[in-house]
Amino acid sequence: MKTKEFTLIIILFLSGTAMQAQQLKKTTMLYKDSISKLYGLQDSITGDIIVPAKYTILNPFSEGLASAKYGSKYGFINRSGTLIIPFIYEFAASFNEGIAFVALNGKMGAIDKTENVIIPFIYDLGVRFDDGLAFVQKDGKYGFIDKFNNVVIPFLYNDATNFSEGLAAVSKVNGETEFSVEKWGFIDKSGHEVIPFIYDSAYGFSDNIASVTLGNKTFNINKKGVRVK
Repeated sequence: MKTKEFTLIIILFLSGTAMQAQQLKKTTMLYKDSISKLYGLQDSITGDIIVPAKYTILNPFSEGLASAKYGSKYGFINRSGTLIIPFIYEFAASFNEGIAFVALNGKMGAIDKTENVIIPFIYDLGVRFDDGLAFVQKDGKYGFIDKFNNVVIPFLYNDATNFSEGLAAVSKVNGETEFSVEKWGFIDKSGHEVIPFIYDSAYGFSDNIASVTLGNKTFNINKKGVRVK
């Protein structure tokens, strides 16, 4: 076979494989069996079953993989139902920024898509990385780490949300008396207070707006802490 012909065949094969993968990505959907209450995968257009309902939990796909619970353990499958990361974990969050938090032996750590341990299993809670940082809980307090497990923001907070648009909502107790109450505010990636800790609850920013609650009123603020409609 001539070199040019062989090259053309390879190109056509790879193009066809890529098209099939793209088509699979577009049409694969989760479904729940009405009798067994288990989850599987099916083609959203034809209704054909790709993977029979066998998972007790099947989360939405993120970055090409979905965390699934089979029996008592979690692992990850791709859109064709192929098991990519085995069912060995006690919990598994979705992949974000190429990393997923998982639980093993009662502690949280994080792995990449080839199951390399990126964050050691030393935390009580971890959810996902956003903007290169993740909030984690250790010894009852929350702080933020980077992808090298460096503590970027110390464990000072009672609760926390992920960074969004450069800011994270966190909570702490104001004062140390019996009348002290937990309040929410916002910090930047250096841990500096940007919006003061005056709110009873707070959510992350989206399109430069965050929802907060103060007393019995819920409203939106901008990144300067100014109330907006």
